[in-house]
Amino acid sequence: MSQKERLAALVADDNALIRAQKDCYWKEKAWQEAKDDLSTAKSDVSQAEAACTHAYKEWEFAVGRGIPAEIAYYKQRYQEAGAVLNKARDTLKKAKRKLRDKEQSLHNCYAGYKPK
Repeated sequence: MSQKERLAALVADDNALIRAQKDCYWKEKAWQEAKDDLSTAKSDVSQAEAACTHAYKEWEFAVGRGIPAEIAYYKQRYQEAGAVLNKARDTLKKAKRKLRDKEQSLHNCYAGYKPK
């Protein structure tokens, strides 16, 4: 192999290495965003659980007072809070799945990244 061919091979290897480093960098950024999304989703679930518990207690109190209009109103609020909680839990599941996928992608990137 001539010196010119060796130099061309080195340049090609360097370019491939730079592309791999950039790819891993962006995968790490995506992984970090997925971690942040998971944290937000956990917080949303916690807040929705608290709101649902509060709405249930209000409904329970209204039942104790025995006023049908109040019972209906607080029951509806409880059901709405439950719907919000279910949506938050679904979002949490998706965030966990997304984080797992991004972690695997990042792991695969670094496993394939072999500096010379």
